[in-house]
Amino acid sequence: MTQEEIKERLRALVNKKKVIDLEIEKLQDECLANYPIQPGDKCVDKEGRFYLVDRLLFWDTSSIFPTIFAYPQKKDGTLHKRSEQVSNDGITKINK
Repeated sequence: MTQEEIKERLRALVNKKKVIDLEIEKLQDECLANYPIQPGDKCVDKEGRFYLVDRLLFWDTSSIFPTIFAYPQKKDGTLHKRSEQVSNDGITKINK
């Protein structure tokens, strides 16, 4: 196989990868739009700590579940100024 043939096959594969990545990103956006927890929701974790959800995001196209960032509630009831990553499986939305 010549160098030109190798380059052509690599270009074709890179183009296929771009199409697949775009499709994955669209599915991830749809997942975020329909996810049961949304920014602004009040939530509680397994230990009973309260949070206000800041944002949801996928780290990259290989991510299956979104990462949740939320402001934890202090003991006095106010929220921390900095959001932190919260475990997806241990957080429950509180009805408003």
